[in-house]
Amino acid sequence: MKKSAQIGCLFLVFLAMQARAQAPAHLKADSTRVETGNALVLHVSVSGLNTPDSIDFSPWKGRVDAANLLSVSGWLRKGNSYFNHLTVVFFDADSIVLPPLYITFHYADTARTNALTLEVYPTPTSSDLQDMAPIKDIYREPTLWADYLPFAVATVVGAAVLALLFWWYKRPKKVQVRHRTISLSPHELAQKKLELLQQKAIWRQGAVKEHCAELTFILREYLEKQYQVPALESTSQALLLQLRSTDFPESLLDGLEKILLQADLAKFAKAIPPDAFYPLSLDFARALVARTAPQTPAPSHFGHPLNPPTIESPL
Repeated sequence: MKKSAQIGCLFLVFLAMQARAQAPAHLKADSTRVETGNALVLHVSVSGLNTPDSIDFSPWKGRVDAANLLSVSGWLRKGNSYFNHLTVVFFDADSIVLPPLYITFHYADTARTNALTLEVYPTPTSSDLQDMAPIKDIYREPTLWADYLPFAVATVVGAAVLALLFWWYKRPKKVQVRHRTISLSPHELAQKKLELLQQKAIWRQGAVKEHCAELTFILREYLEKQYQVPALESTSQALLLQLRSTDFPESLLDGLEKILLQADLAKFAKAIPPDAFYPLSLDFARALVARTAPQTPAPSHFGHPLNPPTIESPL
């Protein structure tokens, strides 16, 4: 009986040693296919509570050189298993069979991993890429109105700011004389200003834009007071349209339109009017004021009113 118990104990010890010697180990890769020159991570795992000591890489000699083994993470425990991550790289296209690795433990036992087959394929060349199937078109996901909301808000705000700046810059400049009480009638004031403008002759010093701006301001100021239209705040076309609804002479509209158009080109497009424009436009402006000013009928020698002055077109 005693002898049987001893034999049983020896058998159990033998089984325990066998179990330790054959601790399960496994080798796997992130992918069994890898392109030449690209790094590949291999994972060595060992089950059990015993801490592995080292990995014997000698079976890989001739297949994985030391330069191909980029890094070894060392043993990391997770639950009842230990993991070691190996980073390797291959530079030759081939089908490689990695033999099993041997893992040693502190008590001199070993564990053996499985073999692993890898396919290393070459990096495609430009001709290879041309032979590949065409790349499919990229299909965008459906757009929603909310995707454009920030751009719409920014556009509206920007447009409002630009419009405000443009209005501020282009708004008619108010002349101090408009706020003073004067005894001159609108046509008398306009005639004096036109006379002064002709005497200054600033267009001869290259101030074409300033001359045109002052000339049109005098005309607009006169027309606003004489015909009660917002001439100073209106565009040229809007002013002409407003004058058509008044008793402004139809025969003067064409000449007035030419002056306003030429002045707008000089002010906003930096156009240079012909030399004849300056004296003709001043003469036309004076004749326009005289023609549209309140007239006191003056009898002629034959008892009829004098004919209105003849007005020559400024262009």
